[in-house]
Amino acid sequence: MKTWPIALLLFGCAPRLYTDGADDTESGNWVAPENQWTSNAPPGELTGEGTEEGDVPPDFLLKDQFGDDVSLWQFYGQWIVLDFSTIWCAPCQDLAALAHETHEIYKEHGLEYITVLSQNMYYESPSLEEVQSWVDTFGIEAPVLADPVEWTSQFVKGASGFPRLVIVGPDMRIVESEVMPNTDEGLRAALDELF
Repeated sequence: MKTWPIALLLFGCAPRLYTDGADDTESGNWVAPENQWTSNAPPGELTGEGTEEGDVPPDFLLKDQFGDDVSLWQFYGQWIVLDFSTIWCAPCQDLAALAHETHEIYKEHGLEYITVLSQNMYYESPSLEEVQSWVDTFGIEAPVLADPVEWTSQFVKGASGFPRLVIVGPDMRIVESEVMPNTDEGLRAALDELF
C-alpha cells in the first residue's frame, strides 16, 4: 500500500510561518523581503520565543497593502506597535481612524505602527482589495498586513480579543503583550510611559 500520497496530502499544504526561529536566523539565512518599509537585518542569534512580555515574537511573512511581503523582523531596531484587528470589529475601526495620527506623533521615536488584519466581514482572511480599502478608508500610511495563516491567533484568543495592541522594543522583545485599555488613548498612554 502506498502511504506517501496520503502523507503528502496531510502535511504538504500545512501553513508555515516565515521562520520558526532558530533554523533561518542562527545560520544567517534571514533575507529581507523587498518592500518600501524600513529594513534592518536582525542579529543572527535572534530566535522566536513566544508572545509574552520579554519574549521575541516569531517572525512572519505577510502581504501588505501593496501586495509585497513584509517580515516582522525587518523592523529590528525600531519600536513597533502591532495592532491586531479585524475588518468587522467596530473598536478596531475606531482605532484605525487614529492610527495614522498616532504613528505620526511617535514616529520621531523610531516607532513603526503595523496593523495585522486577520478577518474580513465574513470572518475569512482579508483579500488585498479589502486591505487596500482599509488603508484608504482610514488614511493609513504605515504597513497594513493580511494574515491568511492565522499568525494573529498566537496573540489573540477568541473574537473578544480584538483589537489587541502589542508593543515590541527595538531589541525585538515584547514590552507590552496587551495594552489596556485597547484604545488609541490607552496606546498613547503606554507609549508616553516608554518615551
